[in-house]
Amino acid sequence: MPTVKKLDFMCQELNREFNTIGSKSGKTGIINNVVQAKSEIEKNKRAGTESGMRNQQGKLFVVSAPSGAGKTTLCNRLLGRFDTIGYSVSYTTRTPRHEETDTEDYYFVSEEKFKAMLDAGDFLEWAKVHNNYYGTSRKKVEEILGTGRDVLLDIDPKGGARQLREQLDYGIYIFITAPSMKDLEKRLINRRTESAEIMKIRLDNAREEIKHYHEYDYVIVNNEINRATNELEAVYVAEHLRADRIDSIEDIME
Repeated sequence: MPTVKKLDFMCQELNREFNTIGSKSGKTGIINNVVQAKSEIEKNKRAGTESGMRNQQGKLFVVSAPSGAGKTTLCNRLLGRFDTIGYSVSYTTRTPRHEETDTEDYYFVSEEKFKAMLDAGDFLEWAKVHNNYYGTSRKKVEEILGTGRDVLLDIDPKGGARQLREQLDYGIYIFITAPSMKDLEKRLINRRTESAEIMKIRLDNAREEIKHYHEYDYVIVNNEINRATNELEAVYVAEHLRADRIDSIEDIME
């Protein structure tokens, strides 16, 4: 049984035992102790899960880009090229575009449901971007990493990637940008999915987001889609060849 799943099972069993103790006792002191114990279990579970995730074979790849840089196309190409990497579908409160499918591109939810999930601690990271909320499911990332597969996260650069950096001591961070702001504006115009007001917001945000490129491990300028695809694939392969990410040389030798 993978480490993360084993830890989850043990915590479930402990919670079940504490629920039994609490239900059979009418004493306030004991009930309060049960509540406190369950809180400690959840806190230690999260700490243990993150430790277990680091020890799994899977690696976490975080890709960010300003709107119009071609991030979605590049991520889809990477996913189509390697079956060793899984994609964690994010949650958002924004309206779906005409070509988008619920549960495949995003989980499209109401603001009320998103905030309820936020309060419950369901998100590994979240951000409010262009007046809409976006978040990454902690559970879904843990499930994919727990199988030994890599995880690809499509994260908005406004806060999301920075939150992950602060929470996790692992992960490969990749920033994708267009060759110029003029080119970025042209791409957004050709996309024909936003009003002039929204487009201005996206361009203003892009100028700020690009300033934080140094917070990432790799930067890819998407000047030509095939070249950018090759560069993204090169990063993915190179990360699996790094000596400091190999636990034992016997694991890669026949």
